[in-house]
Amino acid sequence: MFALISSSILLTFYFIIFLIALIIFTIAGFDSLVAINFAVIFTFIFSIIQFFLSPFILDLSLKWMYNLKWVEYSELPTYLKEFVEKEFNKRNTKLPRIGIIEDFTPEAFTYGNFPNNARIVISRGLLEILNEDEVKAVVGHEIGHIFHWDFVFMTLASFIPFLLYMLYRIAYNLARSSRGNSRNNAAGQLLLVALITYLIYIVSEYIVLYLSRLREYYADKFSALTTLKPMALATALIKVAYGIIDPNYKTDTNQSQENTSIRNTPFKVLGLMDNKQAKSLRLSLLNSTSNLNSTTNVAVLNNTIEITTDEISTNYDVISKTLAWDLFNPWATLIELHSTHPLVAKRIKNLKEIAQQNNLPFNINIPTSLPKDKDDNSVDILSNTLIDEFIIDIAFQYAPLLGLLSGLFIGFIMTSTNQNGFNLIGFPILLLALGSLAKWIYSYKIFNPNFKEYKIIDLLSKTKVSIIRSVPAVLKGKIMGRGVAGYVFSEDITFKDETGFIYVDYRIGFQLAEMAYGFFVTNNLIGKNATIKGYYRRSYAPYFEVIEIITEDNKVYKSYFRFLWLFLIIILLLIGGFFTFLGLTPIK
Repeated sequence: MFALISSSILLTFYFIIFLIALIIFTIAGFDSLVAINFAVIFTFIFSIIQFFLSPFILDLSLKWMYNLKWVEYSELPTYLKEFVEKEFNKRNTKLPRIGIIEDFTPEAFTYGNFPNNARIVISRGLLEILNEDEVKAVVGHEIGHIFHWDFVFMTLASFIPFLLYMLYRIAYNLARSSRGNSRNNAAGQLLLVALITYLIYIVSEYIVLYLSRLREYYADKFSALTTLKPMALATALIKVAYGIIDPNYKTDTNQSQENTSIRNTPFKVLGLMDNKQAKSLRLSLLNSTSNLNSTTNVAVLNNTIEITTDEISTNYDVISKTLAWDLFNPWATLIELHSTHPLVAKRIKNLKEIAQQNNLPFNINIPTSLPKDKDDNSVDILSNTLIDEFIIDIAFQYAPLLGLLSGLFIGFIMTSTNQNGFNLIGFPILLLALGSLAKWIYSYKIFNPNFKEYKIIDLLSKTKVSIIRSVPAVLKGKIMGRGVAGYVFSEDITFKDETGFIYVDYRIGFQLAEMAYGFFVTNNLIGKNATIKGYYRRSYAPYFEVIEIITEDNKVYKSYFRFLWLFLIIILLLIGGFFTFLGLTPIK
């Protein structure tokens, strides 16, 4: 099904491209061929060259920047060696190169041009954290990408927006050159074609992402039917996305402090996870939580996961709440729209359907109703849904834009009334500033900060949180490493308590200042116990916007980013107020 749908969409868009090109040629004749300038041809040729060279460039960058080591098959665990050899020999295909990154972060991805020159890269953490069935399931997913020719498929898909934009530019340029001469009628037709093509181009950007998500489902299905253990891939996804590891696993302290994540590499299209979904996310549920007793927790971590029941209860499992955010929070849908990979919960739902269709075991229950945040003081306008919270969030998120547009409208009305042009300057700036102030107050909960102490795992279970709806919190634990691992200018950090890890976002507001802070300060924080204060948020992944760090040696590091934002708002208010005053002053 996934192959049929994705292939049909791809062919449909190439037919649309052919049709648009034919229409342009019919209207403009051979002039349309002349419009294909050198820049367009060069870009097209460069893209082809890039496709063939990119695997070799990636080989070098992975080796130099991420400590990648190519290994012989004899060096692999026996179960993995036999699994890969079996699948490739069965299809008479050359065995892929296998690379291992010495990194605690579980990761897997594949790249190449064609099945015969494919590479599969996995991290040391993947082999250590996942069990044998889960490792085979993850590698099976990557093998699915290889045998589905996804390298070629996604390259062809990525050409669609480029070709559409090229046709838009050709039609637009021809329309401009045809104005004012005997072909004025053709100019209008070409302008209409250019407009329609540009709209299709915008849609195509999202279609490419949708095609990528379909191919991920397709690779999941390949893994499930190849290993006959869809449950193994589901539990692997949960571990990789949310960091759940076996309770008997012991972390090497030194290794964890030198963690070199590959989350910020460009290998997201054919990897297990979208790097946006899991950017610097290591929410490792190492021990238990306040919501799970020890027996339940061990059961969860030993892969006999009963994620939830359909009723809301006080024992609603934290893992289920994490999945519930993917399933029930409208922000998740908006985020997925811009992602190359489906949301984890949706992939698990798909794996469950595959298991049921093929009579394969699968004992993860997907939540079908929304849990309540016990300690959330917000008022539910609509029960059992997050639509009301989403609408409120959107209103505040885009309050500055709404203020600007309203200001332009009011300014235009006032200017037409009293003929004072200052209204067109004052009202937009003033209402933009007021909208920004409303967003700032809402985002930082100025009137009800209520900074409570949390465990990381308790924050993860929040279903109402978003990029603008924050949870003021205090965390106690240890600074484990840089946010962007290995990057010497990274000002962000990775923070750990006894329940998990979280990405901590430290903001200054000026790029150079943040780089300087990362170079001179951040490295001195790594390995220290600390108390951090800030705001928990969730976007592509959960993260913590820190405003204060107090280390074990009583050194205090503060972020004043929110006040810088407020200062700029106040400046805008003063400017807007000044011009509004001038605009309302009658002209003598």
